[in-house]
Amino acid sequence: MAKWYVWMVMATLPLSGCLEDPAPREVYKSLEQARQDRLPVAPHVTQVQARPSKEMVHSSRGVPVRFQVLDKRTLKIHAFVVSVGEPTAAPWNGGVLVHAFVPDLLIYQSQAIHGPDGHINPAVWLELRGRDHQLLYEGWLFVRDGSQVAWDHPRFDLTFKGAQRKNG
Repeated sequence: MAKWYVWMVMATLPLSGCLEDPAPREVYKSLEQARQDRLPVAPHVTQVQARPSKEMVHSSRGVPVRFQVLDKRTLKIHAFVVSVGEPTAAPWNGGVLVHAFVPDLLIYQSQAIHGPDGHINPAVWLELRGRDHQLLYEGWLFVRDGSQVAWDHPRFDLTFKGAQRKNG
């Protein structure tokens, strides 16, 4: 009986290689197709923006903040520092202008406010411009939740890393 079982297993092994491959489990789409499949962003997210207050803009002027840019084609990471209120060249041959840095941002009823004591949510309000100075993105970038970045660029990913620490 055991010989018959071994013979049966040995006879089916070569035949199993002749079977048709199963269909691939994951379907990869082009970037354009993947973007078309996304649900549109809700109007209350795109039309109402909690802009920084004048106090936030003036109190953070000159503060150095850190960014990283990932070039998706070369997989190189560029780190750079921007002073709040000063236009700076960016690796995508455009520019960055940070209007405000808020170490404790809280957005409540479409208003940007300072959070309660101990609340830590560093964020910057900035403009990203392209090569010909067209506006690519304007809004908040957060340190704690990089997924809340609305800037969708085919080649670059921008990450806000926080305020530059003072040496000493």
